[in-house]
Amino acid sequence: MPHYQSFDPNTEFTGQATLAFIKNINHREIESILKKHHLDTIDPSSWYKVQDILDVMSDISNEDDSSANFVSIGMAAGQLAVDRMTPEQRATTVESWLSAYADSMYDARHRGGGAGKLTLTKESDQHLIIHMNSPYPDDIMYGLFYAFVRALRPPGKGFVLRYDEESPRRDLGGSVTLIHVQIDP
Repeated sequence: MPHYQSFDPNTEFTGQATLAFIKNINHREIESILKKHHLDTIDPSSWYKVQDILDVMSDISNEDDSSANFVSIGMAAGQLAVDRMTPEQRATTVESWLSAYADSMYDARHRGGGAGKLTLTKESDQHLIIHMNSPYPDDIMYGLFYAFVRALRPPGKGFVLRYDEESPRRDLGGSVTLIHVQIDP
């Protein structure tokens, strides 16, 4: 039984976002796993079973450098989305983008069933918390959000993303993963 399980066996994921498997900087390290699961060629206009994607991720999780590979895949997925942003979307704030992603974009990348839930809370103008109940590895989602924040933060501002140290992550048996996003004032 794979480590990562879809919440619904009918759920599919967009091919456009699945391209991150072959567009990430660590692609060569996971190439044999992608071939094993017949996902070494991705059609951006197709849909792929989430469980097939999670089976790849389960195999990656058995590798020594799984965290780096997952973050790399997530960052590639985020960059693919950033590259497709309209000028109006690129002018949005980190908070607005993450809120829209949690409210609708995450769901729009899936069809045929449930893929969990993302919510965003605001602690202050510089501190947001992403609440993730997702079947995907935490580090994939971390990479995704890192790419979004890096692209949309105010010019010249630094930022930090970190897992909540007080709440066990889903990958470690928790019910939800919390990622803190802090942008320099």
